[in-house]
Amino acid sequence: MNKIVKIILSLSILFNFASASEEDILNASNAFQLMLRSSNSNIPKEVLENAKAIAILPDSFRAGFIISGTSGSGIMSVRNNNRWSNPVFVSVSGGNIGLQAGFEKSDKLFIFLTDESIDKVINGGLKFGADATVAAGPLGISRKNMFTADVYAYAQERGLFAGVSVGGLVLSADDETTMATYGRGMSVQNVINGNRVPYSYAVEKFLSVLKKEFK
Repeated sequence: MNKIVKIILSLSILFNFASASEEDILNASNAFQLMLRSSNSNIPKEVLENAKAIAILPDSFRAGFIISGTSGSGIMSVRNNNRWSNPVFVSVSGGNIGLQAGFEKSDKLFIFLTDESIDKVINGGLKFGADATVAAGPLGISRKNMFTADVYAYAQERGLFAGVSVGGLVLSADDETTMATYGRGMSVQNVINGNRVPYSYAVEKFLSVLKKEFK
């Protein structure tokens, strides 16, 4: 009897975790669409056309007094031969010291233009400003600093959309959450390489959004 109870509890935990992961993917997908639809966004189409990968982290936050810290999680998808991979999970963290205080919550979008920056995320973590050049993403029709950075960063907070500085932050792949979502053995690298994953409504919706936005 105890064994049956343990099995039921384990299945319940896995189901709840999978449901939470599905919700995370849907939240990221919705945040991405809202960012692109924002009248203030105007991400140059050339940046989107040349994107090798994107990462969306909805509701990431920064808080602190003198010493500030940033934390958040989301999903990342890599484009191979014009085909986007199933989303994998990523997290961002970091902090810095300076004359600052307060709390900020925002949706963040990272657009990767180089394979090297993507590899760093997958293999241990990418430290913005040290492992790769990162710049506040260009807006509108401005071509200033176009394609001079490995990664462009954008953020949206309460309708305000702008390029954002994220120097010092570390973006890392989350193998644990990815495997808990897709199954044992489905590491971030395996998912990105195109290994087959279980059907997911949230994943299908996200991929349909990418297909529509990156024609």
